[in-house]
Amino acid sequence: MSSLPPNWNSMDDAIDDEITEQLMANMLWLSKMLVDKRQSSSQPRKKRRYIHRDHESGHNCLVADYFSDDPVFLEDIFRRRFRMRKELFLRIVNALQSRYEYSQQRQSAANVLGLSPLQKITTAIRQLAYGAPSDAMDEYLHMDETTP
Repeated sequence: MSSLPPNWNSMDDAIDDEITEQLMANMLWLSKMLVDKRQSSSQPRKKRRYIHRDHESGHNCLVADYFSDDPVFLEDIFRRRFRMRKELFLRIVNALQSRYEYSQQRQSAANVLGLSPLQKITTAIRQLAYGAPSDAMDEYLHMDETTP
């Protein structure tokens, strides 16, 4: 077993201190460069384009067409379009809504209601049933093409 020099630990501490100082200097230099770049940039920040989709009217239209007491489209049309009975569809909606947070209707930071569970799951079921693209029903259900 070899013995360590008596000042070995103090050498380690000195190296650690030197590395720490170097890292701090690099971080300060990098943050200064970022601040300078932001201040010298002549282009203003781009704002996201907001499209008011009126999710509530999409939900109301869906309910009026298929799920109201006097729907526009009767059971046989529902079964043909969704490839299942309405009762089974509603059981699926309730199960997904109770199990997954995504399936629940939420409010945005601006207190705007998001898509209803019926809208989200209708889109998913129709995509599975027909192999349709994700934006196939975005105009009817008033949703963004990237939502499902």
